[in-house]
Amino acid sequence: MAILIGVVFVASFVYAIYVGSFNQDENYLMTTTRAWQLAFGGLLALAGGTIRLPQPLRVPAGWLGLGMVVTTGFIFDGAQLFPGPWALYPLAGLTLVLISAGPLGGHHDPEQTATRFLSNKPLAWIGDHAYGLYLWHWPILIYYLELRDRDAISWRGALVILAVTVVLAMLTFRYIEQPLKRRQTQRTGVDARRINKVVVAAAAGSIIVAGTGATLVLQQPHNQTANVFDDWDWETHPGAMATTNQYTTPEGINYLPAVEELTAQQATIYDQSCVQKLGNDPGLDEVTVCEDPNKPDDPTATVVISGGSHSVHWHAALEALAAEYNWELLVVNKDACVFMNSDNPDTASCNSWNDNYIDWLENHDVDLVIANGTRVFSESPERIHEGAQHRWEQITNTSAELLLVRGTPRPGERVDDCLADGGSPEDCGATTEQLAEINPLEHEDLPAGAHHIDLLEHVCPEGATTGLDQCPAVVGNVVVWYDGSHLTNQYVATMTALIEAELRETVSWLFD
Repeated sequence: MAILIGVVFVASFVYAIYVGSFNQDENYLMTTTRAWQLAFGGLLALAGGTIRLPQPLRVPAGWLGLGMVVTTGFIFDGAQLFPGPWALYPLAGLTLVLISAGPLGGHHDPEQTATRFLSNKPLAWIGDHAYGLYLWHWPILIYYLELRDRDAISWRGALVILAVTVVLAMLTFRYIEQPLKRRQTQRTGVDARRINKVVVAAAAGSIIVAGTGATLVLQQPHNQTANVFDDWDWETHPGAMATTNQYTTPEGINYLPAVEELTAQQATIYDQSCVQKLGNDPGLDEVTVCEDPNKPDDPTATVVISGGSHSVHWHAALEALAAEYNWELLVVNKDACVFMNSDNPDTASCNSWNDNYIDWLENHDVDLVIANGTRVFSESPERIHEGAQHRWEQITNTSAELLLVRGTPRPGERVDDCLADGGSPEDCGATTEQLAEINPLEHEDLPAGAHHIDLLEHVCPEGATTGLDQCPAVVGNVVVWYDGSHLTNQYVATMTALIEAELRETVSWLFD
């Protein structure tokens, strides 16, 4: 049994480190990457009863172990680090507590010991019901958020979830755990050992099967929209998909688009000449609408792209998603004009356009506005524009929801000219110095109905995941920028599945 559990521990632990190196979100949720933690408990159960610390070490070791368990949530960001190697920290604390107990159990240990403290009735009750509390709290939380259509819970909601979880844990302990325990103790030693082996083997097999299934399910969003581009060669030019575990980037392949084609890589919506021009000339504050040339007869949602050219450069992916999921996709935009509110005379036309935009939005049935959330310039740090929060609140007050997309870095010089002059992708790309260390939108108290997503790791994978101070101009053999700041249509198209996954997570109702 110990060998079987040990194999599960080693295989799962190594796999958790591997998956965590490229996709922490999946790593955090996958059964196969979590199995080693359960196996650790199994090994501890088998060996823990025979390991005892010397008497002088029990008191300090017990309190040290308890301190390690308690401080885990304060020291570590579990969503970013677990179930990787740092998850050994609380498990090591648990081990210290267990091996510091005396041979008769914690309730017989001296009063100054951590094990005696943990054996008091309230904590013992929590210990008895711990598995039920662990088992029930997560599905109840998820169902609550889904049924209430919320992204977070209030303190009242937390109390409701806690109460339901405690009740279900008590029922599980009384009517499932205790009967099983009594039945186990009634069996003979030979029968018990045989059944234990069967149970462990079945559990290990279940982990493998369930984990494999979970892995396929978790990876499914990346596959759903790739089929929209049937004529694209994902093996040679994975583009943004090279930032996931689905594709690798082959060497010796010419990148796309070719240098001479880069100037034609701006969003195709500009071909309609319907985007309002930048500037303060009379009439440039008028709201113009780029209609959807492929508008469905009965659209399931109306989505509007606004907030400057750095919002519009996502058009290629959103256009593919709109066609796939029956949305009407409009572009209502003035170039170089983000959502803002300022009395600066240099931005008078943009400010007036913002006023007119809110009026337009109030008179049209729009479900979702997608806009740039932060501004990134090569000569100044990433920031949120003055008065943007005021405009965000005005937008959500119209009954439309708002999705803010974190800004992307700018190379500074034109990428097409740089590559044409023989520059390398690294030389022609951007740097991470332009970017805030933490997404500025994370610190914002967004109005109800406003959401944000961050696609930086798929635009600047090296800078976002390895800490390198560079964002290459070519990723997955596809050129990222066509000029000094805007993404190419082809690269954005390769991000379609990744953007869909973010939308499903943030505004899931779009896909109902």
